[in-house]
Amino acid sequence: MRRPILIATAMLLAASAPIAPRYARMSAAAANPAPLFAQADTALAPKVPVIATITMPAGFTSEGWPPLWFQGGELAVIGRQSGRIIVLGYSSIGFQQRRVLAPGDGQGERNGVIFDLAENPKQTTLATVIGDLADGHVDVTVSNVSEDQPARQLARMDGRFSAAGLSWIDVATLALGLVPQPPSPEATPPSVLEASPTPTPARPAVEAGLYAVSLHRGWPVKKLNLHCARPIDFTHTVWSPDGRHAIVDSDAPPPILIDRISLECKDLNIPADQRFHLVGWNQNSDRFLYAAAPAGDYLSGLSGFFEYDLGSGQSQMIAAPAAAATYLQGGTIAALGNRKLNARLIAKSPDMSLAAELALIDPRRSRIVIAPLGFNTQAATLLNGSLVYSQITEELAIQLFFPSAAGNIPLIVSFFPQTLKARPVATAKAGSILSMSWSPLGDLLAVLDASAAPPVLTVLSPPLFGAQGGSGGLRVQ
Repeated sequence: MRRPILIATAMLLAASAPIAPRYARMSAAAANPAPLFAQADTALAPKVPVIATITMPAGFTSEGWPPLWFQGGELAVIGRQSGRIIVLGYSSIGFQQRRVLAPGDGQGERNGVIFDLAENPKQTTLATVIGDLADGHVDVTVSNVSEDQPARQLARMDGRFSAAGLSWIDVATLALGLVPQPPSPEATPPSVLEASPTPTPARPAVEAGLYAVSLHRGWPVKKLNLHCARPIDFTHTVWSPDGRHAIVDSDAPPPILIDRISLECKDLNIPADQRFHLVGWNQNSDRFLYAAAPAGDYLSGLSGFFEYDLGSGQSQMIAAPAAAATYLQGGTIAALGNRKLNARLIAKSPDMSLAAELALIDPRRSRIVIAPLGFNTQAATLLNGSLVYSQITEELAIQLFFPSAAGNIPLIVSFFPQTLKARPVATAKAGSILSMSWSPLGDLLAVLDASAAPPVLTVLSPPLFGAQGGSGGLRVQ
């Protein structure tokens, strides 16, 4: 659990250039009115049909992950209860049926500590790596949540570990990164007058590194003997869709590219002094999107979005500054911000009112379309926005913020890139920390309010727009 997904506020981004300045052709969508937004300090106020509102158990706190969906409609929330990581699953009518997805019922799982967990690409299976602090080992388990199958153990790795991380290489293979605990100081040798205790045979400890764990029964765990020029923390790897490459996005820069065929660790053409955060791979596995910023930038904590091409080994700037960015279908990139934003404006006029805009950028064709979302907010507050995308319905859920005396007020907006239509979905009280995720079918949006005590999960049914911009079967209330 070393790197949860950031909730609500995306990275603040800044650079001296406006959004995607290198593109020659630019077309703007028809401008919508952009009124100043005002909202009463109330709880989540949905503007679309509500499917369920679920309050987490007493003592449950969020750990930063957004809600997690599985095929078949089960919805999971990851948090901490009684000091331990726990995953709660909600299903059935109104999502009122609750069960514990992890840790499982096995003795090792009940007594162990969850280091990390990962959902497979098909959204059917949950994998966990659980450490037993007493016996000194970690277990890798998987459970097919969609078919309600109990967890089964894939591997046991002997040793005492300070960190462990899981990721999916493909639908049948997990990557397990391990970091053993540093050796403890040597004990004082017994007196020569005392009888030395009979030594207990020690199990061979597993080495630090990256391991491939197969879901096929009887297949051994294989260490990937990578050729790396320096020690690498492999507990956070993000694999390309084809399973060949991975980015090691650890806290220690610079990022590393793994090639699973050549077993090489390759340095990327990204300055080592930049703060790096991987956003995601494109569908063809030949490019990835990331955020980066100079470590010594005078606007500390601000960065921009870039796309890295594996073939050329070069990056190109996509949006700087912007609040968030993500890949859409076909390799188009959506970036949230405003075309007038630049580092100087943010530094001198952070309270300036600007329209929230979404830039749809096609790097291959050097083209950008800018669509106003219909709301104004302050320049610095605009940079706190975030977004999530549904590949099935090709719909974006965008979170904007509006300052008030009580704190920032969140607004969730639904946006369809094909029609450039935006509609409000829900608002929340000032200071709320919201995270969002789409269901596998893209018809439901789960919103977790991590700032509530205990957290509250709301399942909404946003409007669906047709190809010509007409409304679908649901209407905004």
